[in-house]
Amino acid sequence: MEILDLTQDEYFSLRGDPPFISSTSLKCFREQGSWTYYHQHEVQLVEPKASSSSMKVGTLFHDLAAHMGEPSWLVLPDSHEGEPINMRKKAHREYMAEQVEEAAEAGTYAVPMADATKVFDMYRAMQDNPAVRDLVNREAQREVVATGHMQGVAVKGMADVLLDDNTIIDYKTTSRNTPVEFIQDVFRFRYHWQAAFYHQLFSGNRFFIVAVRNFKPYEAMLYEVPQHLLKSAAVANRQALDDLAWCRTVDNWHSPGWDGPINILDEA
Repeated sequence: MEILDLTQDEYFSLRGDPPFISSTSLKCFREQGSWTYYHQHEVQLVEPKASSSSMKVGTLFHDLAAHMGEPSWLVLPDSHEGEPINMRKKAHREYMAEQVEEAAEAGTYAVPMADATKVFDMYRAMQDNPAVRDLVNREAQREVVATGHMQGVAVKGMADVLLDDNTIIDYKTTSRNTPVEFIQDVFRFRYHWQAAFYHQLFSGNRFFIVAVRNFKPYEAMLYEVPQHLLKSAAVANRQALDDLAWCRTVDNWHSPGWDGPINILDEA
C-alpha cells in the first residue's frame, strides 16, 4: 500500500494504465456487468449516471466532516442589499453569478444557503451522538488516499477517516429512519463489499459506518461491520477482481453468453 497526498478531486481523476480499480468501479463490474464497466470505467466512453440531489448533499456532508465542520466550499448569500434573493431580478442574478465566479476563482464552489444549512444541521446531529463524536473527533488522518494491489490488480481507495490503529470510519448519508432499515441498505447497496475493499487496502483493524439521516429530524447512528462479514465480502471481492483481470488478459469485455444463444431456462 502507498499513501498519496491527493485532494478528493485529484483522487477521482487518478487513472493509471490500466485504470486503478476502486470499490465503486468494482461494484459496477459485479452488478452492471463487464460490458457496462468497460465503457464507463476502462475506456470512459459512457458517462455514469448523474448524481442525485441526495448524493450531492452526501458529497457536501463528506467535505464538511472531513474538515471538522469547516467546509472547503463557500455558502451563497440568501439576500442582496437587504432583500431576499429573487432570481427574477437582474441585479440579484448578476450578484449571485459574481458569488459563484468568486468561489471558482478561489478554487472552490458555492453552495446554496438551504443546502448548506441542511448539511450543517446534519453535522451537528453527528456531533450530538456521544458514541460517534468520541470516535470521529480523535486524532486521525482524513480523506486518506492509497493505492495498492489486490489479486495482481492495481487498486485505489480513499478512507474518510483512518485512526492511528488503522480503524476505518466511513460516512454515509441515509434516507432511512431506523437501524433495521439502514442495515437492509447495507446489503442492498453492498456497503460490506466497500468495507472489505478498504479494509484490505488499508490493512484495516475495525470498520465503522457513521450513518447520518439526510432529512429532519436529523440523527446519526454508529454501526460496526463485523470481522466475519468483512472476510466473506473480501472473498467475493477477490473473485470479482479475478474475473476483471481475466477480461483484461483476453481483451474480452462482452457479457457472458454474448455469443449466444442463451437458453432462458438455464438463466431462470
